[in-house]
Amino acid sequence: MQELPFVPVIYLIKLVELMEEENLRVDYVLRECGINPSLLARPEVYLTVHQSRTVIQKFLGLTSLPHPGVRLGLRLDLLTHGLFGYVFLFRGHFRDLIDDILGYMKVRLPLLQLGIRHEPDYFAITIEFPIKFPEVESFMIQTYLSSFYKLGSLVSRNVSIHTRETLFDCSRSLQALLPVPISTGHTTNEIRFYVNESQPASDRAKPVTGGGDEVMDLPDIVVRLRQFILSHASEALSAEDAASHLGMSVRTLRRRLSEGGDNYQQIRLDVRMNTALRYLQTSNISIERIANLVGYSDQATFSRAFLKWHGETPDTARKKTLKQYLKGDGNEPAKD
Repeated sequence: MQELPFVPVIYLIKLVELMEEENLRVDYVLRECGINPSLLARPEVYLTVHQSRTVIQKFLGLTSLPHPGVRLGLRLDLLTHGLFGYVFLFRGHFRDLIDDILGYMKVRLPLLQLGIRHEPDYFAITIEFPIKFPEVESFMIQTYLSSFYKLGSLVSRNVSIHTRETLFDCSRSLQALLPVPISTGHTTNEIRFYVNESQPASDRAKPVTGGGDEVMDLPDIVVRLRQFILSHASEALSAEDAASHLGMSVRTLRRRLSEGGDNYQQIRLDVRMNTALRYLQTSNISIERIANLVGYSDQATFSRAFLKWHGETPDTARKKTLKQYLKGDGNEPAKD
C-alpha cells in the first residue's frame, strides 16, 4: 500500500508554494522526506502513499499557518486538476458537469474515496481517506473539500460543508478562508451544492414556472443563469437571451432576480470577472486575449471594468498571484 501511486506531483508543487511563503527550506524538507527536488519539474508523475504521507506530516510539523489544508485546497484550481479547458468548454447542466468532474477525479486520485449523492434540493460530494493517519487524513479531506468549493463557486454560491466531529474548528479565521456554512458531527465528510432549495423552508423564494412545465426556485434560476453565462462568457448575452434559455420572459427573470437582491447585469459581470480572475491566476494567456474571452472588445475597457470590480488592475492581480514564479527583478516569468 505504501508504494502505490497516490497524488500527482502538481499537487506537491502547490504545497511547495505554501512552504516558500513561510520561508521554509523546501529542498531540505523534500530530501528529508526522500523526495528529490528535481521531481518538481515532472508534475505528471505520482507521489507514492509513503512520500505523500511523509511530506504532509513534515509540513504540518513546521507550518505556523492556521488551516493549512484549507489553504492548500483553495490553490487546487481548475488548471492544477487538469480541468481548465474542459470546464470552460462544457455546455451541459451543472449536475452533469460535477458528475463528469468526479469521474475524472476518481481516476486522477485513485486512493481517495469520492462519491456523489443526488437529493431533490442538492447534491453532495463525499470524501473519505482510506489510510488512517489522523493528521494526514484530516489534512487531505480539508484540502479536497476546499478544492471542490473552489471549483464549484463560479457557478453555485449556495454551498455547505458537513463533516465528522473533529475535522474543522469553525473559527472566524476559517470562515474568512471558507465563507460557507460548516456543520460538524456528521457520519460523513461532504460538500453540498444546492441547486433548488438553498434556504430553510420559511426563507425560500417562491418557485417560478418557465415556458414549459418545469418549476424552478430562485437559487436554481441563479445557478442555471450563472452556468449559461459562464459557458458563453465571450458572447454579448442579453437578459433576453438568458430568459429564453431559462424558458421564461425577460420580465419574469428580472422580477425573480430582484426578489433575491440581484439583477442580470450584476450576475453577468460577476461571472465574467471571476472567469477573468481565474485566467489571470492560472494561465499565461495575454490580458488582451483574456479580455476577449470574457466578452470585451478591447483590453482598456476590460481593465477599467476589472479595476472597478476587483480594486486592482489585471496586471497587478496576475503579478500578485504568480510572484513565486518570478525571477530576478520580478519582470520576467520563470522559464520552464
